[in-house]
Amino acid sequence: EVPYNNAIAMPVLAGTNQLMISAGYGVGAALLEIRALGNAFEADTLWRNRNLKNKFNASVFWQGHFYGLDEGVLACVNADSGARVWRDGRYQYGQLLLAQGHLLVLAGDGELALVEATPRAFTEKHRLPALKGKTWNVPALAHGRLLLRNASEMTCFDLRPRRTDNPAP
Repeated sequence: EVPYNNAIAMPVLAGTNQLMISAGYGVGAALLEIRALGNAFEADTLWRNRNLKNKFNASVFWQGHFYGLDEGVLACVNADSGARVWRDGRYQYGQLLLAQGHLLVLAGDGELALVEATPRAFTEKHRLPALKGKTWNVPALAHGRLLLRNASEMTCFDLRPRRTDNPAP
């Protein structure tokens, strides 16, 4: 049970009938498998541990692994076993998105980081200041544009590839 009923992080789908739930405050995560039983459903717990403790920030599922902020530190967890593969990079209570095999991590202090989404190792490719102050809002990515905001400002980054066939003068 989560203290103060603070089970806030969104469940993450891991296939057609599996989902991962997670909570902070020392609780951890569990992978559930949902089965239909006539007109009802049943959930079996495939694993449960404290290797990924999301407070209010959702994890992402990519190629058999969950990536999420474990009490503010980015972690990679094997979806089949629940084993932690790595845990590194401090991002406070930020948010993350998956895009083209990379994690766009918006840290709680407004910094934006690009991290490879791979179980091989934690690799932060780039980090830059994006917003000022506490930033807990979920970023949005649409048509190559990354939209970020917090309580006092917002910004947009154009992430579309530059054209090389007709360079600008």
